[in-house]
Amino acid sequence: MEIKDIRNIIEKNGIQRQCIVAMEECSELQKAISKALRYEQGDRFVADNQRENLIEEIADVLICIDQLKFMFSVEQSEIEEMKQNKEKRTLERNGIR
Repeated sequence: MEIKDIRNIIEKNGIQRQCIVAMEECSELQKAISKALRYEQGDRFVADNQRENLIEEIADVLICIDQLKFMFSVEQSEIEEMKQNKEKRTLERNGIR
């Protein structure tokens, strides 16, 4: 989504409402992950309808993340740096590096 569209959504709905939407979407993703794991079948964790729902919820959360970055003036480079640090720590904790 383009920045101008994100700006228009925030101006129309307000920061507080869009933050609530982001929390709700994260909750829906959490439920979709839970359902995907509940329907484990061998190496295939997700039935087709659960997979479709999981993809939809991931997309919704990614949209909200773009809005959160805009609302709180977070640069992608800041996220990438933090992500790299956390990935490194996770690999170290798991004895992979």
